[in-house]
Amino acid sequence: MKKHTQPHKRLLGLGVIVVIMAISGFPSLEAALTPQTMRGSVEKGKPWEPLTTQTTLQSGDQIRTAHDAETSLVSDDGSVFYLSEGTQLAVRELQYTPSQKTRVSRLQLLWGTLTAKASTLNFKKDVFEVETNTVLTAFQRSSARFLRNEQGTEINPIEGTFFLTTSSTLPTGQRVLIKIGIQEIEMGPASTLKIQITAGRKIVILQMQGTVTYNGQQVEEGQEIGIEAGGLQLLREGTGEQEQEEFEIDPDTFTLPPDAELPAGSDTIP
Repeated sequence: MKKHTQPHKRLLGLGVIVVIMAISGFPSLEAALTPQTMRGSVEKGKPWEPLTTQTTLQSGDQIRTAHDAETSLVSDDGSVFYLSEGTQLAVRELQYTPSQKTRVSRLQLLWGTLTAKASTLNFKKDVFEVETNTVLTAFQRSSARFLRNEQGTEINPIEGTFFLTTSSTLPTGQRVLIKIGIQEIEMGPASTLKIQITAGRKIVILQMQGTVTYNGQQVEEGQEIGIEAGGLQLLREGTGEQEQEEFEIDPDTFTLPPDAELPAGSDTIP
């Protein structure tokens, strides 16, 4: 008598698939950045080609703006990135899986000015990082403005919790500054700092290691630093208009770092 075993084999195979999925989880989905606004010459690379509103950016791509250009990008998870003129940005990793509530966004600012606003969705796994050649900044459900030039990296965080790690060495003449309102914190090489910024009131040093100073004095864990009233409001409303006294770029002495390029005809940043 012929035995009908085929259905059992199918069930067995299905069971194996279910077990594998339960162990490994659902795969993360590649996310993308989509241009929302654009002014002037903006290019995607590499190789470099004009960026259009129909073009998307994914892991491994780069984008750069000319000296008279700017653009805003929106991620699939709702995060927004604004690139000012003379900026080059590399997309290291973009993952977004709504069903699993996971988000991974890793960007590297090679040169110029970037404002990053992480979406306020709740994620079970949430990695949101912006790095330069000297410092890595991680935060969630908040925003920050980053400036990189020949003088180093300046970070203007809004309220929330931020974790910063500097590289083991800093190039000669470059600094890592965190500015909140009129307050300024400086980090030395091979240092870590975790801070919490409450809505326009104070900065709390949650964790620190290495050389981290405020007004020339080493900070301590648990230390609180007051913020001048209105300082954060100014940062929210006019991040693109603030004067950067210590980070002003001199067109006569400006040179690009070896890992940054600007579109043709844009060899200076005003």
